Amino acid sequence: MQKIQYLLVLLILSFNISAAQTIDVVTDLNGEPNRVFVVGNDLYFTEQVTNTLSKIDLTSSSPTAIEIIGGFNDPSSMAINGNDLYIAIGLDNKIAKIDITSSSPVLTDVITGLSQPNGMILIGNELYFSESIANRISKIDISDSSPSRTTVATGFNFPSTLALKGNDLYVSEIHGNRISKIDITSSSPIPIDVINYLNGPIGIRLQGDTLYIAQKRENKISKIDISNGTPTAIDVVTGLEGPTDIIFFGNDLYITEHEGHKISKLENVILGTTTMGSEEIILYPNPTSDFISFSNSNEQIDYSIYGLNGIKLLNGKADQGEQIDMRSLNPGIYFIRINNTITKQFIKK
Repeated sequence: MQKIQYLLVLLILSFNISAAQTIDVVTDLNGEPNRVFVVGNDLYFTEQVTNTLSKIDLTSSSPTAIEIIGGFNDPSSMAINGNDLYIAIGLDNKIAKIDITSSSPVLTDVITGLSQPNGMILIGNELYFSESIANRISKIDISDSSPSRTTVATGFNFPSTLALKGNDLYVSEIHGNRISKIDITSSSPIPIDVINYLNGPIGIRLQGDTLYIAQKRENKISKIDISNGTPTAIDVVTGLEGPTDIIFFGNDLYITEHEGHKISKLENVILGTTTMGSEEIILYPNPTSDFISFSNSNEQIDYSIYGLNGIKLLNGKADQGEQIDMRSLNPGIYFIRINNTITKQFIKK
């Protein structure tokens, strides 16, 4: 009976996250927090008005914002490659980068002459980014010492943040009030509507087939099931102060509240204790440095491994006790999706 009650609580939590309350992580910021990105245990965030890049340690019980560098002109989204943090700088119409291991980082231009770059996502050596004024998605090869811009797709309405699932690149369109997607393997990608009738969607993040959406003008976070041909937006949390971006760290969803001058979080958005059959599937060892295995599963499982940015990194099949090689992954936090129903977090040392 106790186990049944426990499962009922999990079910209620998974369908009623909107009833939960956010927790303030860092408040009274001088600027207006715009976009967020996680590297290790650090949450980096850009701020408008002050035009700065700062970070907080998410493992601290009382995180304090530390300014990394200033002098931007409307800093927006970020992407990481090794030690290089790429930053879209909207009103300077460029993408630049800094070395986050440097004690005194210097901003280095990567490409200039863009049209208000906004969202970014790195796929291999190709950095995809939205250009809001030009209403297009473009890309550059960051392995090129002097990269040139290539148009990927046009036909958007002020495109903003990007998220990737397989070959589909999802795009939030602020003025279009919709989420669209393109197939990046197509020679001539055409935007396809995923969901309309939103209100100022900006930040988007994928966890499996669930796309989380920050609707700034509605002051809420919503979610949709992208595996549904006609998805419906479901409220996750309301009553925010101008949410512009979201990101996962562990089971928690971190939110930039632009008008609230703060970063908040919603705890236990991802529940890692879902069960299959009568026993909980156990992932071990966790943390791991080389391999992980499963127990309490009497059948072969399908698995997919995702980074914090929602990009699928590995997938395959495994039997109980079989070792899955993790040595190709960099140290950090990852999520493993089992049989497309169970999501668990693990740490690669």
